[in-house]
Amino acid sequence: MLNAMQAGILTKSTKARLEELEAQKEKLELDIMKEQLHDEILTRDQVVLWLKTLKTLDLTNDDNKRILVDTFINSIIVYDNKLAVSFNFRDGAGDIPLLRVGCSDGDGLGAPQAP
Repeated sequence: MLNAMQAGILTKSTKARLEELEAQKEKLELDIMKEQLHDEILTRDQVVLWLKTLKTLDLTNDDNKRILVDTFINSIIVYDNKLAVSFNFRDGAGDIPLLRVGCSDGDGLGAPQAP
């Protein structure tokens, strides 16, 4: 069919067949996505085990820190007077004033202090 189209031969029947195949392809792609979503449903026990694993991470290791941050934080945007933090969950964005972060040197560049 593609060869015929490339040669400039396009009839009503080839166009109709191409549209059928494209519709079939879209349906199959949608079915695949639905099946993938269905497979990703986790049980409560799986989530608890995963959280316990995160809890035991050695945070002196930079790779483990990165894993923890990448798991929960999508992005952080630094402004003059606030941080915009976007978390990896629904309704996950929020602004945090730098005064609440408690920067140690007052210029917004220090490490956050514990509240």
